[in-house]
Amino acid sequence: MGNLDNAEGGLTVTQFMHVVKKSLKRGLIYVLASLIVVAAVLLTVKACTSYRISTSTISFAEANKNTLSDLNEKKSTVVNKALSNIYRDGTKALELSNGIVSNLSVTAVVPDNVNKTDAYVATSYILSLTNDKLLNLTKNDYNAVLDEIAKEFINAFALNSLENVSLVYNIDDEIIMNEYFQVADDLYDIVNNYYGHLKNAVSTKASAGDFTSVSTGKSINGTIEELSSTLKNINNLKNLIITDRVETGKLESYLNERKSEANGDVKKYEAAMNAAKTALDKYAEMHSPSSSTVDKNGNNVYVYDDSTMIALTNNYMQAASLHAEANSKAAKIDGYIASISGKTKSENAELIQYVKDKLKAIYEDAQRVSNDYKKIAAEYNNNLYLVSKATVTNPAHAYTDSPISNKITVLALVAVALVAYCVAFTQTYVREKKNFDEKLAG
Repeated sequence: MGNLDNAEGGLTVTQFMHVVKKSLKRGLIYVLASLIVVAAVLLTVKACTSYRISTSTISFAEANKNTLSDLNEKKSTVVNKALSNIYRDGTKALELSNGIVSNLSVTAVVPDNVNKTDAYVATSYILSLTNDKLLNLTKNDYNAVLDEIAKEFINAFALNSLENVSLVYNIDDEIIMNEYFQVADDLYDIVNNYYGHLKNAVSTKASAGDFTSVSTGKSINGTIEELSSTLKNINNLKNLIITDRVETGKLESYLNERKSEANGDVKKYEAAMNAAKTALDKYAEMHSPSSSTVDKNGNNVYVYDDSTMIALTNNYMQAASLHAEANSKAAKIDGYIASISGKTKSENAELIQYVKDKLKAIYEDAQRVSNDYKKIAAEYNNNLYLVSKATVTNPAHAYTDSPISNKITVLALVAVALVAYCVAFTQTYVREKKNFDEKLAG
């Protein structure tokens, strides 16, 4: 074979192939031994770091750009409802709530061919629930919880048909029997409730707001704007009645009754607000915040992520809002009473008739808007393709994941095999060279 090193200090092809042939057996042993050891290590690490994930897919035909954020915003509420459905024991549901919420993620399904800069609106969303060993739940338990969560997400976002609601008020009889201001007050409450119903319908049905009726040429968003104008007209008429004291003789008595009711509401909501604040503060004292920040006034603001804290905060905010609303109403009534003080009842027949006619006209206008809405609702409901199909397209199933992926495992084994063979080749070369040198010396 000649010297293992050629004149230039390297191996010839023939010499190289000779070493390769000689090192095959050694290389095979080294590679197999290395692969066995490394594979055992990888499998051990993978077993220690692996975790199970339960996934499910839900779809909304009427999804919009806000659906993903809305889904994540409702996570806590949906999880609490789902757990309550499964575990009748409220304590068990409460114990699991925070852990489930923190391990639940909602992601949009975006096709690979969609460019990141494209304005794509996803209609399918993957719910992923990482199985936390600390919660002591089985794989089947996690799948059952996720299935219930998916169902509650559907319930929260299912876009059912529009409710056919009428606006009813016997305006003629009310004008005869009651004070004009009372009629205006009642009319405002009725129209405002109807206005709130329509706004709620739009907020929960993505396509409803802009759906245009063929028969009326109007949309629900349009009817909402009309009702908003109607409410302003009622307030303007109430101010006119107060300013000119247009009444049948019982205006002051009616306002005093309303003042008493309003003051009662203020006390009631203040008590509810204080109770909610006490519960909130007590819970905050017993639990550590997840993070804190500083507001513009330099005050520390603590953030709690758990569902109980969120519920207590929402209760307090709702009570505070109702209290503020009651205070505002009481102050407004005080203003009305102060405004009529010292004034005499109007004897202007034309003004009195104007108020009566205006009350009727406002009601008729609201009734017309209500009729338009009913037509829009009927057409919307008849167009079934516009009614959302909110469905669970992939029931909960579990799979095991790990930081050490299959790709990493394969690459690691290939690298180890190459290194092992290189070691075997090097050792064979050194040995062959030594044997050759000894023969030459002999």
